[in-house]
Amino acid sequence: MKSYNASNPSSLLVVILAAALSAGCGDSSTDPDPPSSEFDVQLTSTSSHGDVLADREGNALYLFTPDVRGESLCEGECIDNWPVFSAEQLQLGEGLDQGDFGSVTRSDGNSQTTYMGWPLYYYAGDGPPGSINGDGLNELWYVAKPGYTLMLATLQLVGQDGNNYRVDDGGNYVEGEEQTFYFVDSEGRTLYIFINDSANTNNYTNPDFSNDGTWPIFHTDIEALPSKMNEEHFGEITVHGQEQQLTYKGWPLYYFGSDTERGDTRGVSVPAPGVWPVVQAEMSGAPGYNSGNSGTGGNGNGNGNGNGNGNEEPLEPVFTNIQEIFNSSCGGSGCHVGERTNGVRLDSYDNVINSNGQQYGGPVVVEGEPDNSPLVDKIEEDPGQGERMPRGGPYLSDEEISLIRDWIDQGAQDN
Repeated sequence: MKSYNASNPSSLLVVILAAALSAGCGDSSTDPDPPSSEFDVQLTSTSSHGDVLADREGNALYLFTPDVRGESLCEGECIDNWPVFSAEQLQLGEGLDQGDFGSVTRSDGNSQTTYMGWPLYYYAGDGPPGSINGDGLNELWYVAKPGYTLMLATLQLVGQDGNNYRVDDGGNYVEGEEQTFYFVDSEGRTLYIFINDSANTNNYTNPDFSNDGTWPIFHTDIEALPSKMNEEHFGEITVHGQEQQLTYKGWPLYYFGSDTERGDTRGVSVPAPGVWPVVQAEMSGAPGYNSGNSGTGGNGNGNGNGNGNGNEEPLEPVFTNIQEIFNSSCGGSGCHVGERTNGVRLDSYDNVINSNGQQYGGPVVVEGEPDNSPLVDKIEEDPGQGERMPRGGPYLSDEEISLIRDWIDQGAQDN
């Protein structure tokens, strides 16, 4: 997973200086349509990047991914290489909306113009008007374009539990200090995947969308993307025959309902770290994903009308696979993992077999009898006693429930 280490206060400065030294290797594209000088900001057509935002002279403007929260974090020597763009009483060229522009006051007291909430900069390494040498440098700087559907952010991940997280080399979410690259929408709102989804299959959203407020599905029409993103990796699915959802490498994309500010990443710790990862450019595809099935599928939750691609071997109904479902889907008191509630605990084979459901007056697993096992009743829709598990969702997919049923039917063995 791509990130840069911020434990050293000078690390960002090193990145910026490296960007300046590499300017000679950047792309340069001529401007076939010389811009008018009457506009402070206008759209300029380039051969390599299409329409980009430029100043009166046609000099390209840029965005800095750590600025996702709307305040400029490029300071000191950084500004020598990425000068601030500022204009009062903006006059805008055709195709630009005054409502998309604003300004922020920098830490030095000076004003800086913003576009879609992002502070705007020049790049000192650009040549004559129309040249674009700064786009994609160190994956921190991107030329400003109209209609970016998605953007990249670079910040410290902070979960809803208040802890700082990083993504280790194995893709695991662990506590630690590190700046992480991740996807946000055009307004800076963070995007997530659900680890229990599969290729082009939403296993979280209920058929009646009753849990959509917690993890709202995300959809938008792709217009423009930063150069780090490959449009071929995006697709869309239909969830429960009603709503469209954007996918990335087969993963359905979501917001987290408790994220309230640009760049918030509260969802990374809910219900446990790694269950809802942020979306990253270099992440692996969803289980069963290949580049040829980006736009198929739907949902596999609740009504069973999702369609996978059939490329995966089905899981065996053995306890190691059952335990993985409990660990990844629950991760807390929502389904009695890691604690004992009402006599039920699901974090080991012995605890599962020896647990009694007080509401049912007997063991939660009746070997060989899934229909008479309280565990099955509690994970299916409309349980006979109490709330469905895990409490509040996300609920298990039909495939996961079937696997648990098969395990119980075959004797609920420890293997």
